[in-house]
Amino acid sequence: MGISFKSETLTNSTLIPVVTELRLVGVFEPGVPNRERIVLKVETRLDIGMYAIVLGRRVQQVGHAAPMTDSMYWIGSGTVEPNDWFYLFTGSGTRTIIPPDVDHGKLFVEFWGRPLTVFQDGQIVPMLWRLSGATVERSAPELPASLPQ
Repeated sequence: MGISFKSETLTNSTLIPVVTELRLVGVFEPGVPNRERIVLKVETRLDIGMYAIVLGRRVQQVGHAAPMTDSMYWIGSGTVEPNDWFYLFTGSGTRTIIPPDVDHGKLFVEFWGRPLTVFQDGQIVPMLWRLSGATVERSAPELPASLPQ
C-alpha cells in the first residue's frame, strides 16, 4: 500500500510507502488563528528527526496530493516513545514539552511560525514524510564547461 504524490507539472505519479510508525491524526481548528494545529501520534519508538511535515495541495484522485513549494517543517532530532503526541501549531509560540500522565505519553508542542493560518482552504493538506537521505553542498559548485553558464 502506498500514497501517490503527483506533481502538478509531471504526468507520472510516484508511489512511496505509507508511514505507519508515526500517525498523522489530522488538522484541528483549521483557519483559527493561534489554535490551528496538526496532530501526530507516535506508534513506535523512533527518531523524530527522520520525519517532516510538508504542505500539499489535493489533486483529483482521492488520497493524492502534490507538495507545495517552500512548505516543509522539520521538528528536529530526538527519540520519542509510543503514545507520545505532537501538536504542531501553524502560528508562533514557545516550544513546550508536557510530561506524560496516566493515559498519554509526552506531549510535544511545536510552532511552525507561519504568519497566517494554512488550512482554511480545504484543498491544502498536511503530508507526513519519512526522510531517508540528504545531500548538502560542501564547496563552491562548478558546471562543466560544455553546459551553459
